[in-house]
Amino acid sequence: MKNLCEDMVTVENVNTPGKTTQLNTVKYHAVRDAMLRFLAKDAPSLTFAEIKFAALTHLPENMFPGGDKLGRWQESVQLDFEAKGVIKRATTKPLRFSLLTPSLLQQYPGGGRIATGAGPLLLRGQYTFT
Repeated sequence: MKNLCEDMVTVENVNTPGKTTQLNTVKYHAVRDAMLRFLAKDAPSLTFAEIKFAALTHLPENMFPGGDKLGRWQESVQLDFEAKGVIKRATTKPLRFSLLTPSLLQQYPGGGRIATGAGPLLLRGQYTFT
């Protein structure tokens, strides 16, 4: 059961336009920031498995012990990124993802912030980018 005091973030899904879902803010931002470390503007595209493996090394062990449930969270972030035009998928097998956002900071439609090309910093209890 969800803790009613949890901070939640609204995410979109490229496969179901107009539908949104609420996810735990801390976990969403942690996975988002870890994924963005490897989806650089000029870097080659990566598969879902490559992103998961790389992101796992940059997440707190107690958040996803042994990678448990990371795939589900990564998929939620990936679908949200696609819906917001942050990343694109190549129609290859396996699917490959690459960053679309050319600038350092990209404003989310909901007022949230996403940054590319830099690592996350923990400021005042929030994940952010410099």
